[in-house]
Parts: sequence; structure tokens; C-alpha cells
Amino acid sequence: MFNIKPDGHYQSRLVAKGFSQVEGIDFDELFSPVVHYETARLLLAVAALEDLDIQSVDIKTAYLYGDLDEEIYMEQPEGFKLPGKENKVWRLRKALYGLKQAGLSWWCTMTKSMLALGFKRCKSDAGIYYYHDKKTKALVIAIVYVNDICFMSTKGSLLLNELK
Repeated sequence: MFNIKPDGHYQSRLVAKGFSQVEGIDFDELFSPVVHYETARLLLAVAALEDLDIQSVDIKTAYLYGDLDEEIYMEQPEGFKLPGKENKVWRLRKALYGLKQAGLSWWCTMTKSMLALGFKRCKSDAGIYYYHDKKTKALVIAIVYVNDICFMSTKGSLLLNELK
């Protein structure tokens, strides 16, 4: 896919033909949890009332980090076909934009990373993660909406150290 951004820069993205995927063969699940709108509003209101430090992050190319559980193959895109191997296909190991399960794959990979950092996932809202530092008694809350994450903390120094 090729696009010209409003600032005049060119953008290109390799996109899979997800419309040709068959449920039960190419994918089983689609649903990717995101934060509930009401939960995000409540937490942002609490952050304002308690004067919490807030840092937002936009994960560029987020879907490309998602590991695929299924075996998926795609044709070589136009302009990238290898000479003498035009009829070969590519096996995808990571999710691509356009795949039905790309959002869920990204969410699973992001959740593994958050858990590895010591965060815990909220049981009532799959888009909320929290980290409690026992030494400093600081709390970091992460609000996740697809590839946008808003971190808020009771101690800004902990927030900055955790994000580096």
C-alpha cells in the first residue's frame, strides 16, 4: 500500500490480503481487547484530581510485533518477486497489517511484555495494567487502546525510569 501523507512524505506499508482468510483455517480468534471508554475517563479524571504524572506512547508498527500462532503464507508482492522464484510464497512468522488476527497477536505480545516488566493486568478491564513498586510505594497505571498507551504514575521519576 502506498500513500502520501498530508506533510508530503511518502508512506508505504506491506499489507496482507486478510479478506481472503478463512475462519477456522487461517485464524480462530479476532477479538482484541481494548480499554473500556468509561474506565479510561475515570482513570484520567483520577490522574487530574491526584496530580499524577502522565506520559503517552504511540507504538509505531505495533501489529508487526505480533507473533503468529497459525501457519500463514502470502504471495510475493509486486516489485518484490525474486527472479527465478516468482511462484514461491512467503511464510509469515509475524503479523502484518491486513491480517484478521493482527490486532489480537499484537495484544498478546504486548501483554507478555507488560507482564515481563512486572505489570499486572486488571481482571475487570483487559486494557488496564498496573505496577506497584514496593520500595518507593509508587504506582504506575497503563491504559492501553490498541497501539496507544497512556502511563500515569504517582512518582514521575519512576515513570520515566520505567519507560526508558
